[in-house]
Amino acid sequence: MNKDLTWRELKALNQLYRVGETKAKIQNNNYIKNILKKDRKFIEPKFGKKSILIVNENRKTEFNNLYETEFLDNYNSYNSFLKQLGEKVGNKTRFIKYSRLKEYEIKQLIEINRIWTIEKFNELKQQIENARENLQGVSRMFFKSPKYIYNSKNRQSLEVAIKALIGIEKFYENDKQYLYILHCKSRKPKAIILCENLYFLKLPHYADDNNIELWYAGGNNIKKLEKIPEIKYPIFYLCDWDYHGLKIYERVKDKMNNIENKQFDIKLITPNGKPKGIKETEENHSSKWLSNLKLSGLNELDYSIKQKQQIQLLIDKDNWIEEEDNEFNDLIDMYIK
Repeated sequence: MNKDLTWRELKALNQLYRVGETKAKIQNNNYIKNILKKDRKFIEPKFGKKSILIVNENRKTEFNNLYETEFLDNYNSYNSFLKQLGEKVGNKTRFIKYSRLKEYEIKQLIEINRIWTIEKFNELKQQIENARENLQGVSRMFFKSPKYIYNSKNRQSLEVAIKALIGIEKFYENDKQYLYILHCKSRKPKAIILCENLYFLKLPHYADDNNIELWYAGGNNIKKLEKIPEIKYPIFYLCDWDYHGLKIYERVKDKMNNIENKQFDIKLITPNGKPKGIKETEENHSSKWLSNLKLSGLNELDYSIKQKQQIQLLIDKDNWIEEEDNEFNDLIDMYIK
């Protein structure tokens, strides 16, 4: 059974092991409620104080054996790591804010800390401070999904831990800022890339280095595209290659076709990112292929033969390609330069 424990719950179990009781409210966790309390009867409410959990005296030896076998070494490792993390940026109060971190997340951060060199952390820190990397990129590095941290129920604890690990005080981005167009420094763009997601617009060097404009229309909220006065440059669309992402593309293409003053039609960029399983990422990804329909019900006229082949391969393997996983500069070389 997946215990799905948080640091707060792990600390409470350690209290039960050391002193025999805890005031922490941990009974909503399924493993604690159904296994330790209900099935094995290792813990129970304190007589007259139901809000306090205690170790059942008759099962204390068994509970201690279980704890020493399955929890103790890991707890000591997590505790030592999080204490060092809190001290790393000279703010010991941060240690308290880690209570909602999941055990999986702590393990992942420990592993990153183990295998990364000081030089690699310093390089990442500099990239963030120069606005060449952001929280989504770090999320992809650490948790294989740029949306993992944003979608986490304990985002605050996780973000604090990651900042401490890297040694930064903040990510230099404004998540609430709604960018429509990111111009390049030269003001002489070779092309426009309209992105489904905001990720690449938060990294301005992509526009500057490649002399392109990056556009964002709000993901699924694309009604504003009807108001574009003209299209003066070659325009391309970059998106998640899943059912929802490609259906948005079809709507984008329909709206762009109706712009009167356009010199170029929009073209879909074929991704070069590595496919990943939909089931493996379903915690942060809800789009599913309609496998009972031909090409998942997509409009075949909107895709080239090679694009349809790649889409069908994704459907057959129940995979998808996330926009942020593309090697952006390689796409530019292929489509624009």
